[in-house]
Amino acid sequence: MASDISRTDDSERQHYKGVVMQQGRVVLDRDFNALQQIAGQRTDADALDFVGPCGTPDNGFAIEALIPSSPPLRVPPPPLNALMARNRDFLISPGTMYVGGQRAVFSSADYRLKTSYSYFDQPDWIEPDEPNTDATLEFVYLHLLEQEVSAIEDTDLKDVALGGPDTTQRVRLIKRVKRLKVDSSDCTAAFAQAQAWWRNNNLTFDPKTMRLLPQVSLQISFSTQASQPDPCEPVTQGGYLQPENQLIRVQISEGGAGGAPKLLWGYDNASFLYRADISDSKTLLLRQSPVDAFHIPRTGQVVEVLRSALIIDGGQSETAAGRSIVRCVAEATGVTRTLARGYQPSDRSIELDQPLPAAYIPDKNPLFVRVWQSELELSASGSSTVELIDTSNNSTTGIVVTIKMSLAEGLQAPVGAYWLFAARPGTPQAVYPERFLTDGQPPDGPRQWVCPLAVIDWAGDVTSPPDSPPQGLIPIVRDCREKFDNLVELTKRKLGGCCAITLHPEDLQADPMALQNTVDKFANHAQGIALCLTPGTYSLTQPLRLDSRHNGLTVEACHGGVLIQAAPNTEVKFLDGLVVLTQSTGVTVRGISFKSPAVRLKDAVAIQGDNAGDLLAIIQNLVEPHMMIGLRLLDCTDVSIVDCEFQMIPLSEVSNYAAAIFASASCRSLSVRKSRFIGPARVPIRPEPRPEAPPGVNQPSPSARGSRANVAAPATAAGGAKMQAEPAQNASGAQLFFRQLFINNPAFIKAFNLNLPAQAIGPIQVPSPEIPPPSVMLSAFMIVPSISSDVTGAPSLVRAVLDHAEFIDNRMQGLTVAVIGVSGAGKVGFQDNLITDCDGGIWFGGIDNANATRGNDDVKQIGYIRFYFNGYGGKPVTEALSVALAYPLANLKVNSLPALPMRQFHLTGNCIDALPANGAASGPAVILLLAPVRPPDPIGPDDNIDLSLDSDVSLLLNSNELRNGGRAIEETTVVAPTAILYSHAAVVQGNLFQNLVTPEVIRVRNDSLFIAAFELAVTGNVLRGQSFISDLNLSRDDQQSNRSDITNFDNNTVFRQLNSWRFFNYHKSDQPQ
Repeated sequence: MASDISRTDDSERQHYKGVVMQQGRVVLDRDFNALQQIAGQRTDADALDFVGPCGTPDNGFAIEALIPSSPPLRVPPPPLNALMARNRDFLISPGTMYVGGQRAVFSSADYRLKTSYSYFDQPDWIEPDEPNTDATLEFVYLHLLEQEVSAIEDTDLKDVALGGPDTTQRVRLIKRVKRLKVDSSDCTAAFAQAQAWWRNNNLTFDPKTMRLLPQVSLQISFSTQASQPDPCEPVTQGGYLQPENQLIRVQISEGGAGGAPKLLWGYDNASFLYRADISDSKTLLLRQSPVDAFHIPRTGQVVEVLRSALIIDGGQSETAAGRSIVRCVAEATGVTRTLARGYQPSDRSIELDQPLPAAYIPDKNPLFVRVWQSELELSASGSSTVELIDTSNNSTTGIVVTIKMSLAEGLQAPVGAYWLFAARPGTPQAVYPERFLTDGQPPDGPRQWVCPLAVIDWAGDVTSPPDSPPQGLIPIVRDCREKFDNLVELTKRKLGGCCAITLHPEDLQADPMALQNTVDKFANHAQGIALCLTPGTYSLTQPLRLDSRHNGLTVEACHGGVLIQAAPNTEVKFLDGLVVLTQSTGVTVRGISFKSPAVRLKDAVAIQGDNAGDLLAIIQNLVEPHMMIGLRLLDCTDVSIVDCEFQMIPLSEVSNYAAAIFASASCRSLSVRKSRFIGPARVPIRPEPRPEAPPGVNQPSPSARGSRANVAAPATAAGGAKMQAEPAQNASGAQLFFRQLFINNPAFIKAFNLNLPAQAIGPIQVPSPEIPPPSVMLSAFMIVPSISSDVTGAPSLVRAVLDHAEFIDNRMQGLTVAVIGVSGAGKVGFQDNLITDCDGGIWFGGIDNANATRGNDDVKQIGYIRFYFNGYGGKPVTEALSVALAYPLANLKVNSLPALPMRQFHLTGNCIDALPANGAASGPAVILLLAPVRPPDPIGPDDNIDLSLDSDVSLLLNSNELRNGGRAIEETTVVAPTAILYSHAAVVQGNLFQNLVTPEVIRVRNDSLFIAAFELAVTGNVLRGQSFISDLNLSRDDQQSNRSDITNFDNNTVFRQLNSWRFFNYHKSDQPQ
């Protein structure tokens, strides 16, 4: 609340840079405040020069959809209660935002816990405004308000050692995230609509300082009327008529029933504030007595009743009398009332002329009473000249104020705008600052700033689970924030300190090929060159193509806010993606948002002709297939993608396959960091019957199809002799692992139509497939080989290799399977990534580096990996992999791919939630098949795979949170394990595996961890659901006798020294008995 000061200072206007204290002089409040003002203005100016109008260095104030898997919200300080789920809420990330030189912070550590915030759970706003439920699009912005805090509000400001008097006050920056209905999803257009709304409230936005400035002015003059309120006081003709030095505050308040605004004014900067309790709707009880007789609230005087704006962290403090006091900050404005009865010392009560608003009565947070002198009527037109009269005793100050503002055409008065000026009886014809006498002056406050955060489109595509708040559609959020790196990060870039060239969106409007032409200017000389794109939307008419001539080029957003998309009606040209890198080295893409166009494959393939003949054959049986690609990486090395955003918004009623980053051939030294991959919402993948079987697995005949999955009698050989099942003990450890994983799961058999030989389980009958619905398969990253047919029709293969690749601190949300790969793998690491709202997390199948030496050709090995991916991905994954494998390579000529001397796959510190949107069972959070794998074929001498040759394959899974789940509503529901791991050597330590499936029938399994390896360490994990851990060193007899299930691990010779592998792991099983 306002402070009791003598006068304000004009140091900024007079360009003072400091205050000098002299010996033997009195120090006044004005001197101290002038010093603070000069220092604060210098700090603000420096921050504004260094940072610019607004920006965040740490992803602060990011707006995200609030979903069931979101991080926990903060715990509000007492006496506030924890937040309950509400409609149209959204998340606000902790962090920092600089706005007009002001540093706004939502702390990332609230009560020593990592927390997040939401719209309805903001630290500086007890009761945020209710959202407009009719709004499809909302503009979200940060509003900053500078406000003083008194010792009445925060009792810790009182000095206990001196007996409790208040000394100085504090200044707080109140930070509130607000929302406004708009008509456009574009950030620039939405911000323009917000500025128009502010102008309607007589507030003008200054883009250089991000200030909201009230469009109203005040000028002072003096009346010629004499005043003699007290016969003991001398008569003064003209000028200031009161006998005391005063700092007068004049403030615009809300209008009455007629809508015309009013003008509040008061002595002492209207700084006298009281805590109050409600006796009834018109009677308030003050918590403390007035300081003297002059400040006793009198009948006819005006008071302003204020609610609490926020509760200060730390909650409550104790007074000397042991009474609990809530530390808080009052709202800047409230409702005004005239006192029907002045202050009564007997019970410290005051009586209002009108009841308080209904919302005030049940409010349990502190209530405040601010004392003014009077409230005067202004003209409905806005411009008025009024004399400052005290209506409580009908006396005048002799001061006349002229207010100028426009209220035409529905404009509103800027409520809360105020002016401060000092009047002295010793100089009755002057006020301070003296500029008030010469011309109309803008308000002294409130000082407030705004900056855009996001545009929310509430018309999401998929609803959240019915039993998981918040209800309704999951919105699409468009980020409108500016971001910047600190000097250390900028120095690390080593770009020579400047951009070689800067491009603007309007450059592409004048020349659609401006972006391509610009990068081509640096052909063969691009090393260390940076192309900076200024904020705006860059609509391309064809892909941006970079090749070896552009090695070392950096393409980055200048001040953020850069979106690259396809121009309208040009989507068919983007079969290869928005940006295509072909045999490029050292290319960096930073800070850019990509909106992948949905390319109708049939149209695009028709243009390609023979170059896409294999893809044409694939898509003939698909339902209106469309492909979306952001970045296409073809045989590239040392590519860095930093702080980018990829938006994938599928079309309705067609099949959509998307890969934000789609890699083929060699992909070495890839770095993807701090980037966001955003789909519209969680897209469920539903297993469909009859996926394409891998080589060696027969499809059922039409006569074998029935209405249920039944195990028939053992089949007979051609000669009529009954085929006998070979003893299971002759199975290899690998085959037993996959039999346990798949064959023993009857739901898997039914859903995926595995016609396994009789010696394994017998013929399987499956229902006839219906007309398939369109598929949606969205991924952040995909790498697969390319298979095409040569002139003889034989398959030709271009292998894929992923080596020295890192994915660090990325956010993947609303996708189908976040990462999917079928390739050779060298050193690959995933660290500190957050994957949410996806039906699958990281699915990777490694192709053996030396398959040719073992008789397992790559094409067959790819078929095996697809078999397992299809099993848990169903039709969308099946179709997407088929499309990706046949995708044209844009005339790429690939040399021999490098050998991979060592294969290491590391997952550390990731949070992967594979939780379906519709409540159905999800896919695995992780599938890592890093050794050659085969489906459970008949067991014979030619079907065994010698994994002992793969000693260079290793896996490290450490400190990850992995979840999957859903509802199993029938016995045929396929419930995926949380993680499936298959490697030569594996260390699994300190992870959380949670299969959150809720079985509603007896035979449904909810497995948490399936792992098989020769060299294996599993320790310090927490598992929910059944587990299967296979040591492939054991003989076949030992494998059979131990069955490799959790109940028989006590007999396992390898783990016998600890009696059970569970010794260092916590296991909980929800399997029905």
